[in-house]
Amino acid sequence: MLNLQAFILRVERHYEEAIAAYTALKQADPTSVRYHVELARNLILTGRSAEAVPLLQEHIRRTDGSAPLFVLYGALGQALIHLERDDEAIDWLRAAKEQSSGFSPQINRWLAIAYAHTGKIEAAQRELQAYIKQRPTLTLRGQRHGVTATPAAAEEQQREIDGLAIAGLRADVAEDADAGLPITMGVQSSPLNSPTPLGAPGVSTIRTSELSALIDRRNRGGSDDPPPLLLSTTCTDCLDIAFPGAIYVPEALRHEPMSNDDRRALKAWLDPLVAGNTTRRLITISWNAERWHGRNLALELRALGYPNVSWYRGGLEGWDAASLPVTKLH
Repeated sequence: MLNLQAFILRVERHYEEAIAAYTALKQADPTSVRYHVELARNLILTGRSAEAVPLLQEHIRRTDGSAPLFVLYGALGQALIHLERDDEAIDWLRAAKEQSSGFSPQINRWLAIAYAHTGKIEAAQRELQAYIKQRPTLTLRGQRHGVTATPAAAEEQQREIDGLAIAGLRADVAEDADAGLPITMGVQSSPLNSPTPLGAPGVSTIRTSELSALIDRRNRGGSDDPPPLLLSTTCTDCLDIAFPGAIYVPEALRHEPMSNDDRRALKAWLDPLVAGNTTRRLITISWNAERWHGRNLALELRALGYPNVSWYRGGLEGWDAASLPVTKLH
């Protein structure tokens, strides 16, 4: 039961409490490699890699098979990267890659970072490309704005981001990036993290410059129209920034695609926000042009009968890339 509790605490990002739980488990069963590994992984997540390294090294020496070797080697490699011991990290990560038989793309990521920091750029690029095949929507800006557990963790995480930048990871997704998909496409259910069309049927697409000017006019009182309602689909627990003034639409109201019951629930939630003004402009927002959530929401709102719906395709990433103000969350 304590192991289950520790797992739930880690998933819910209560890392310090998870560390306490795994410490208790380690004391209760000092021969178990699994508890030691989970403790080490949580220490890494909180920026305490120096404490994690000896734990991992000890249990690599006396592994009991309860944790796959590539997990042990990979965690040790990541911790060594954080400690600027990149050559050692490469040795362990290469061993992890051999043990995993390609099962863990995270190993490619860490190898790319370690190679980048040691100046082995071609090797870094090769490993990054292998990782991107599994994580094709990855951007540096998304990595920079990921939530970390502590300031120490953010400092260690920055070393990973710097390595990814050296290896050539793209900075962000351009709001006008064209994947050649037809604008007539409807609601997408899978994959939700993938390139989107340039527009959506029955919905206007608003650009960063237009949205910025619209918000600026509203702030200066330069329009008699009611301000647009900004509806965000970007997870507020996943990122350290949010779109200023936007209202988060709970995931429970955004099943993709929606049933009639789902649509009624969304309408019941939204109607009080528009306060009876069904013609009020609604603008939906996702992370960037490779997220379908905002586009899907815009199409569902249009299907519900709201006549003035726009989709901000550039999303929070495009807004941040334009150096426009964001709300700091953490």
